[in-house]
Amino acid sequence: MTNVLVKNRCPRCGVKEGELHKYPCIMEICPYCDCLLLDCECIDSINKDIEKHKSERIPYVKIPLICRICGKINPDFFMVSDKEWDKYVVPPLKEEILCLDCFKKMVKLFPDGWRQNGNGKTVSKWMETKWGLIWIE
Repeated sequence: MTNVLVKNRCPRCGVKEGELHKYPCIMEICPYCDCLLLDCECIDSINKDIEKHKSERIPYVKIPLICRICGKINPDFFMVSDKEWDKYVVPPLKEEILCLDCFKKMVKLFPDGWRQNGNGKTVSKWMETKWGLIWIE
């Protein structure tokens, strides 16, 4: 199957929501460690006896990605270096999903990086997000 997005289907293997992925699908989650199955160490034991593990496998469920600041659903992906991400994205948001507009907002808010306010002083202020205010140090 091609990578055509079909509503409520796995974008990689094409199964319907609620069905098991076609093994091995890169989108399948490991039932033992919650990592992507193809990236985890559990895959070796699963590969040895896939039928034994069938009842443990996690079916496909469409889970939307959400920007942690504005709440945009399934924002477009973008890439920046780890160094740039660490410079502008405050610690409570480092492991979260941000849309490009919200990342640009962080860059505009902290042109010298979130640790500095342009005068060499550490930044401490509140930032409004969709889920409320967060304290930025």
